[in-house]
Amino acid sequence: MRAFRNSLLFLWLAVLPARADVPAVRQTALHRITPDAYGLTVPRDKAMWERVAFPAAKNLIGQMKPFSPAATAMQTDILLSTAQPPAFTPPFEWLNARMAKLFDWGLFKEVAQLGEKIPPTVRSAAQNGVIVNALLLTDFQKACAFDADNTEKIRLICSALNGDEDETFRQIEIVREQADDDFTVKAAEAFVSGASFTALPPALSPLNIAVLRLAGIDFSEKVSERSPLWVQKAFVETAGIPAEKRLPFAERLAQKGLLSPAVLKRLYDDAEFLTGDLKTDFENAEKRGVAAAFALAEKDRWAALEPSIENLADSAWVVKGLTAAGLSAKAQDWFDKAEILHPDSPTVENGWFYTELEPKDEHYFSFRLKPMIDRDTSAERLDDIMAVFLALDLLPNGEYWNLSAREMPEALSLDGTAVENELNALAALTKGRDGVLQSLQALKRLGFEKEALRIAVEADILP
Repeated sequence: MRAFRNSLLFLWLAVLPARADVPAVRQTALHRITPDAYGLTVPRDKAMWERVAFPAAKNLIGQMKPFSPAATAMQTDILLSTAQPPAFTPPFEWLNARMAKLFDWGLFKEVAQLGEKIPPTVRSAAQNGVIVNALLLTDFQKACAFDADNTEKIRLICSALNGDEDETFRQIEIVREQADDDFTVKAAEAFVSGASFTALPPALSPLNIAVLRLAGIDFSEKVSERSPLWVQKAFVETAGIPAEKRLPFAERLAQKGLLSPAVLKRLYDDAEFLTGDLKTDFENAEKRGVAAAFALAEKDRWAALEPSIENLADSAWVVKGLTAAGLSAKAQDWFDKAEILHPDSPTVENGWFYTELEPKDEHYFSFRLKPMIDRDTSAERLDDIMAVFLALDLLPNGEYWNLSAREMPEALSLDGTAVENELNALAALTKGRDGVLQSLQALKRLGFEKEALRIAVEADILP
């Protein structure tokens, strides 16, 4: 029996290869990600800044401006991308520039999240400053626990809130030695003693806003349209201030893409601001220049609309609103039914161009324009409509439109790197109608057709 087992073992070994083919292992150096490369999102290209010198890249960050939800999302994605810094970047400076821009736009949570990724031992003083400012406006307890230099005023307020008299008065002496800040000192004295505090500071800072929130003070008189965006955002996010005071700022921030539609929706409800009639509310939002913000916030109301033979004939505003709310399929269905039941209606004449601001396999314009021409629509209005589609290069082969009442702006130069071209295209959005047309044209050429179409809707560029 033992001989039989040995024979089987010999046979099993015989059929095995002489040695297993082990793949070769190549040793490579491990590259540590530098703090300047930190981000929260995965970019399309991790080397997007590789061929851009730091001064040029910093200038691109500086020229960024929020314009509409889609445009701002594109810029924010770049700011939050985990990517190697530009060439010749001084240590910390690239992350500093990105975090400063995020804070300036009121994106405090994103700043705080970036701060959590940076080891405390490698954070720069500038980074500590912007992180603690973001924490003051999002999580005051974390701001109290944040370990960094030059936070004596914060520690003073925290000690006062904790009722620690000895530490509070010790910190008061330190603050008085370092700066003349009567507001912070008096707030701390009131907090530690339990006395009321109603003073307004001479200027708004992150710490001052945090103190005003803690004291329950309405500081709306210190905020205006000219206030920095971060101040407006902090004001909107201060729950103790009546919703009707915060709402105008919230609408404008949402229109720029700096406030979520859900927050704007809650403020609409809390302020009881809307009339309840969707058409009236939408027309009023158009007059305030916040049509896209309103449509996105009230998306559920748009989704609940149902077409009927009675409401289809004169409802171009519905097609526009559905498109602005991101309900493109419903907008197309609404328009198609109107065209079947009321082919010569105002809905068809004035609603078709909104349905064309969506990605499609085919676009046709000639047969849409003929009825408008037959009704003596002004050349200016026709050109204003078609300039958008010319910029987006949507006219199919065989169709042509010659602008007679206006000229197309000169195309933007796209001779930089991909990220330079993208940011320069987005920067043009703030330069009036011609700038918007230039931006749409450039974004389409750069491969951002979907984004360009959406920006055209949010910009409300069609007459």
